[in-house]
Amino acid sequence: MKYMLCLFAQQPRRANALQYILIGKRTSSNLFAALRYHCLSLLQIDPNLNINYFKNSVDQLVDQHYLRITEKGYYQLTAEGQLYQEQINLPQPTHYDGRWMRQFNLMKNVVSLSIQVISQVKHQQHNYVPLINDLQTQWRVKHWFHQIKHFDNWQQLFVNELTLILSKLPAKYADLLANRFTGYQTVGLPLRQLTTFYHLSLPAMQVMVLDAWAAFWQIARQYQQQLPLLSLLLPPVQYLTDNVAQTVTQFRDNHLSIAQISNYRHLQPSTIREHLLEAAIITPFLLKDVHLGTAQQLQQLQEAWDNNQLCDYHPLLSSGLSFFQIRFFHIQRLTANDYNKTN
Repeated sequence: MKYMLCLFAQQPRRANALQYILIGKRTSSNLFAALRYHCLSLLQIDPNLNINYFKNSVDQLVDQHYLRITEKGYYQLTAEGQLYQEQINLPQPTHYDGRWMRQFNLMKNVVSLSIQVISQVKHQQHNYVPLINDLQTQWRVKHWFHQIKHFDNWQQLFVNELTLILSKLPAKYADLLANRFTGYQTVGLPLRQLTTFYHLSLPAMQVMVLDAWAAFWQIARQYQQQLPLLSLLLPPVQYLTDNVAQTVTQFRDNHLSIAQISNYRHLQPSTIREHLLEAAIITPFLLKDVHLGTAQQLQQLQEAWDNNQLCDYHPLLSSGLSFFQIRFFHIQRLTANDYNKTN
């Protein structure tokens, strides 16, 4: 419940958009809301979030006078809610970034299973129950295992790589993940047991473990040149789906129009526009030099932005600008200097 309250602010926010952000539903509308609410990094942080649980939690926060309804579907913090939010002292997901951690669960699973496999093989144990039952994870680790056996002293090399990452993690995260690993004659500690050790609630413990894994992936990405084995195992960084990435390439690099891409790919023009809006939000560095409209239209949009009038699209729509042009420009202004390509 406390984490739920942290999603809201003094300005009204759309509850459904917040819910879809946590689940990872990537419509341009949800992503635009996340951009405006400064919570894009939380994208897909809880893909299994129960919709009824979310709704009931919001209703309880209203009943407790921490939130108020401003209009249907929109909520803002009350004075009491703002005070309570300021007093909340819980672990936060400071390393997680859902913009590029699309395969976060796969990353966790393959690393966990690979540690178990290497540990068992190192002790010449071949009969054990795999920690992860997911077939995609098992196939990936099996394929990787056959690859790394061509490296000299591969068992020790894997240990060295894992040690390198753990040494770069904050000490509390390194200890936490080490306590979660399963290997030869070692079973990782369950979350409920860790809550007692760390004196945290179960939700807080879950966030702490999630952020530890996120930090693990960030460090692995940073030091990938020194991690030949793990670099073969970890899923690639992926900001955009293949479909969206293809649209960006065709539009930006091949200079095809939306209509041309639509005809070539047999997709609706609205789908192509959705792709471009998503890319403008998730990867602003890819489309920062793209301008939609005539010089006069762009000047009109800039004047609306400078005068804080861009939130109301109706006058601009009446002047002949399309919703897509206005929204694309709006996104470009919101993302300017807000996202670094190296993140």
